[in-house]
Amino acid sequence: MLSQIAQVEVTIEYDETKFRPLDIPVMIGSHEKITHETEWLPTIPINKTLLDIYNTYCN
Repeated sequence: MLSQIAQVEVTIEYDETKFRPLDIPVMIGSHEKITHETEWLPTIPINKTLLDIYNTYCN
């Protein structure tokens, strides 16, 4: 998403020698648990958040 905002092509390369046996290969966040416990819902889409961060660092 951020590469689209910045309009750059990103190539992700992995160096298998840098991984440790206990490293988590992929971690994906979710607001599901906090929504269930507190009825909180996000009001700002992630794309807007990323755009705001990008614009802050560019200016």
